[in-house]
Amino acid sequence: MSKKYFFTGFVIVFVLVAAVFSARAAFQKDTSFSPTGKVTGDPSAPIKISTWSDFQCPSCAVAHKTVHHFMETHPGMAQIKFNHFPLKGHQHARMAHISAECAYRLGNFWPYHDKLYDNQEKWSVLQDPTDTFLQYAEEIGFSRSAFQACLADVAAEKAVLLEKMDGTKLQIERTPTIFVNNERLVGGKDLEAKLNSLLPKEEEKSVDG
Repeated sequence: MSKKYFFTGFVIVFVLVAAVFSARAAFQKDTSFSPTGKVTGDPSAPIKISTWSDFQCPSCAVAHKTVHHFMETHPGMAQIKFNHFPLKGHQHARMAHISAECAYRLGNFWPYHDKLYDNQEKWSVLQDPTDTFLQYAEEIGFSRSAFQACLADVAAEKAVLLEKMDGTKLQIERTPTIFVNNERLVGGKDLEAKLNSLLPKEEEKSVDG
């Protein structure tokens, strides 16, 4: 009888340990990068960047500038995928992400993405940024009526919420959470150093110089 209990206890411990290691692996890596969705950059690039971001998050705007600069100065080295993760504490984040999703659905996501981050300090303080978001859409070339129709369609909001749920499954709690070749960086503090460390040696020297 004691052997039976010992074996049962061993199995339970084994399962618990396996679950812990599995959860830890999920926390450390995001292996979901795919060439579909809100992706830009060279498909053959050796550096894959997956960002879980909030358009009203100041740290996300800084991370955006870091990645944008890296891709400009090292063309062909990185491919980036954007994932919605609006935080409840940011009052306009939900609307900003729905607007960005509409830009994606209407065929020109990245210019709209850049406008939201580049003008974050302006629209974040507005009481209602809806007209401003529509203005950005027109500046990029979208039809105002088509954009308004998308904003009124619950499908765009549903897509944002489903994408955030995917991030929650990866135990994402803060923004930006960025995976560089599946390695997790939270807050973007070490992002520039990490990207530069992945450059070929000759390019890395030019960065240091």
